Order: sequence, then C-alpha cells, then structure tokens
Amino acid sequence: MIVSTVLLPQADVVQAPVVELQSPVRTAKELALLAVTKKGGALEFVSAELRADPEVVLAAVKQCANMLRHASAELKADKELVLSAVVQNGFALECVSAELKNNKEVALVAVKAHGSALEFVSAELKKNKEVVLAAVSNSFRALQYSSGDLKADWDVVLAAVAHDGRTINFVNVLLQGSFKAQVDALLLARHVFLTYFLVGSKDHRSSLARGFGHIDASDLMRLVAEYAGVPFGAQAALVKRAAQNLGV
Repeated sequence: MIVSTVLLPQADVVQAPVVELQSPVRTAKELALLAVTKKGGALEFVSAELRADPEVVLAAVKQCANMLRHASAELKADKELVLSAVVQNGFALECVSAELKNNKEVALVAVKAHGSALEFVSAELKKNKEVVLAAVSNSFRALQYSSGDLKADWDVVLAAVAHDGRTINFVNVLLQGSFKAQVDALLLARHVFLTYFLVGSKDHRSSLARGFGHIDASDLMRLVAEYAGVPFGAQAALVKRAAQNLGV
C-alpha cells in the first residue's frame, strides 16, 4: 500500500492577548491609613513605626480623639501635629505631653474647638483668664474645670452664663444670688442711662458734649457709660444674653 503524504498549508496561529491581572499591592502604611480612616482604634494595632508616622496618627485622631494615646511619645510632644489634632477635636489634648498641656497656644486652640477640653490643660493654664474665657464661651460645662478664683470672676461667669444659663449651676451657691442681682441691677442702670442720654433733654446732652469737647456721639456715650459703670457695646450684649438665659 502506498501512503501519500499531503502537506497542507500551515494555518495562521492567532495569539490570544495576554491579560495581566494586576491586583493592587499596598504598602503597610497605605493599609494602616485605610484601617484608621474607617476606625481610629485600629491605630493601637499597627506597628510602632506607623504609630510614629504623623499622617497615620492624624487620620486616626480624626476618627477618635483619644487615639493620640497610641501615638509615639515624640508625636505626643510634636506641637505642629498636636495643633492639627486639637483643632479638629479639642479632647485630643488629654493625650499630649505635659509640656504641650501647659502651652497656651495649644490650650486655646483646644478649648475653642471643645470648651470642656479645659479639663486637660495644665493647672497653671486653668488659672489663665484668657484660656478660661475662651472655654466658657464655648461650653457651659467648662467653668467647673477652671481655678477656684476664676469661678467667682465676674467677666468669666458673665461670659459663661451669656453662652448658656446652665453654667450658673457650676457657680458657688452663695454667689449665684448675688450674680443674678448684679445682672438685674446692671440692666436697670443701663435702662436709666439710655433714658437719660437718648430721651433726656437736649440741654443735658449739649452740656455733656461741651464738657468733652469735639467728640463723636457714640464715643461720648461709651465714655460716660464706662465712667458710670454701665455696660456698653459688647459688654451690654453679654449682660442682656445672661439675663435672658437666667430669666431675669
């Protein structure tokens, strides 16, 4: 038997395109950022190296202020990072270094974000009137964390009560009655002053103007009010708000 071999033309071979499946390979830092962005508490479980990374720590603090406690000691004492943290959440101040708790700039930023963060400033700054005023103007609970002397300070109590009448509960019971009486007396004095100055006779105003020389009418009123101990301008607004909040 003769077997003949027939050579067929070779068919073109079509190469299928190679599809490269590239699964994203994330670094440890990227994975940490994903975790702490969803749940700040994850910071506790990342490596010591990442707990010393400002970006990772700040992302965690945005989710949960007290996560700053898991940051490295260096970051707890890093003023720039701490400022970035407390401006978002004043309560992060609880976890910072003792030195920064005694830093006025840091304290002011924290209490302006959350007034009750006054609890975590240093004992020295709890005596600082500017810091305490900023705190009580933000939260009615803040007054309880101020020093004893400032709890009885007229300006501090007035700012606190003007913000929220509930603050009066943190004022010494013996002072509560006198404070309300003083607010009432100031309102009456202001009423009498304005009645005299605005409704009184033209002769009275003219004689006052002559006594002070060439001066703007509003400036004249302010000067006379200050001399008479009558609240004027921003101070008057605080007194009126305090009276409304106390129902005086």
